[in-house]
Amino acid sequence: MRIDGLYEEIGATDCETMANRYRSWVEKRLALTEGESPVAIEGEWIPAPDALRIRATFRLVEEAGLSDLVAVLLLFENDVSQYVGPGSPEVWQNVTRAIHEEAITLSGEGDEVALETILPVDGDWVLDNVQAVAFLQQTSGEKPIVQGAALPANPDFAFDPPKVRSVPGGEGVALFRAQLSNLRPEEDLLTLSVDSPFGDWPAEIVVEGLADPHAEPVSIPIGPGESRAVTVRVTTDETREIRSGTFAVRSSLSDRTQTVPMRVFNGSRSILLVDDDAGQTDEEAFVTIFEETDRLYEHWDVRLGMEDVAPTFREMFGFDLVVWATGWSDWPLISWDDQRAMDQYLASGGGLFLASQEYLDRLWWTPNFFTEEVLDLEGWEIDLGYEELVGIAGDPIGHGLSLPLELPDPGYAEGDGLGAGPAAIPFLRFPGGETAAIRRALPDGGRVVFLATCFNGIRADDPDPNNRRVVLDRVLAWLLEGQPSGLAVGQPQADPLVGTAFPNPSSGETRVGFDVPARAAGRPVRAVVFDATGRRVRALRDTPAEAGSHTILWDGRDGAGRDMAPGVYLLRVEIAGGVETRKLLRLD
Repeated sequence: MRIDGLYEEIGATDCETMANRYRSWVEKRLALTEGESPVAIEGEWIPAPDALRIRATFRLVEEAGLSDLVAVLLLFENDVSQYVGPGSPEVWQNVTRAIHEEAITLSGEGDEVALETILPVDGDWVLDNVQAVAFLQQTSGEKPIVQGAALPANPDFAFDPPKVRSVPGGEGVALFRAQLSNLRPEEDLLTLSVDSPFGDWPAEIVVEGLADPHAEPVSIPIGPGESRAVTVRVTTDETREIRSGTFAVRSSLSDRTQTVPMRVFNGSRSILLVDDDAGQTDEEAFVTIFEETDRLYEHWDVRLGMEDVAPTFREMFGFDLVVWATGWSDWPLISWDDQRAMDQYLASGGGLFLASQEYLDRLWWTPNFFTEEVLDLEGWEIDLGYEELVGIAGDPIGHGLSLPLELPDPGYAEGDGLGAGPAAIPFLRFPGGETAAIRRALPDGGRVVFLATCFNGIRADDPDPNNRRVVLDRVLAWLLEGQPSGLAVGQPQADPLVGTAFPNPSSGETRVGFDVPARAAGRPVRAVVFDATGRRVRALRDTPAEAGSHTILWDGRDGAGRDMAPGVYLLRVEIAGGVETRKLLRLD
């Protein structure tokens, strides 16, 4: 390790010892320079879900004879969780995420160079933990660092709608809803547009407070800290296919444009197939059924197509169903981040089918938040060696099933026995009585099915109902109960009228957008916050509302004005006789 090009430290011990050694060299260097630098650095960075804009100005405040200068803009992240084995994940600090370097010249006092770059965001980053720095370094001689500075985050606006919507019956309307929030301390003019249309399907923008839908770009002034509910409305025809479009928001203050790719699944539910089988062919069992039953799906191949990157919550958000298939792969499966993403997806109301006979093996016998809080497992036995599954009578998935497994080798008979908790309902057992699969309806509306043996071991050609097509049909049908999406002509309300909460988690205010259809205009809208035990915390609204988009705001207080403790809360919204619930996470 070389410090400022002058001092060398060789070898390493524990973190505390090395930090003290490095600190002594840093203090010596500061003493030599009297803590002053001939260069001043100022700048900012603008966090956003798709790309980050970093700006920095390097100014020479006094002559110093500097040459061979390189300016560096660097992003790093703290509290990076990496699950490397049983137990809790390792947490890393100061993980470099992106670097931009550029040679500059500062020759005379007052010289100034401004740099700006846009860096794409990786889906694994947690933006709340990302920080930016800028520094100036000489690239010749001892290569000292001339000056460095932390760059403050200066967010401009936030807009994070779902990227996927479905119109299962076709010839309907797909609704992409989200809150558009101005995070600047001054008013901003935000321009909204559908830059890339969905073929010949009309696309319109509906903005809270504006009377008409807008097919053309629309600019709206939003005050500091204010939000507007925004809906992109796409009207489909009878064509059964997936179509894509691009929505854009541009800030007049920061000059940043955020583009949001959107996809409409028309004539089918939207399914994301996560192929996480280390390059094997386990996913073919699902692909064959999807195509035979004319279901529209997207295929996310973690190992071969996505360079070992699994989908984050943002990639899953909006899909009606996620099928996560690992089969009998020996690859390390389902990382800590993957489990967190699945948990967020379920909290948004999604339906998840997790098919893996190796997931629990990789945990050994160590429970974690996903096994306990999501799957509700009280324990498990690994590699029981059974080659048959038997359905539980009366269950909507398991009733009447007798499923001999067709394994390529007896060594693949490694299904696990599950110790189901009170909220986890078994629906398949091994002949010895151990539970092989469970289903669970979560309190916030999501549903999960976990099969602890390989799905592709279920035979494909046995008579109904004892084949993999019937099993998958039943699993998906159960996951979809109470989880409608899209709005088809001639059908009752199908797309949720209540949007997602923003920001969520939050230590301050949380906003949730909602839509009132024309048929419910003038009828009361009721919104109540409850705590995790079901105790009523505060009524936020009980008044009639006109047709259109509106916003509910909760400041984190109860009805008496007291700040509520950190934890999970539920917002219950009743519109037109229907009830929808959103989970709100309050931070300290």
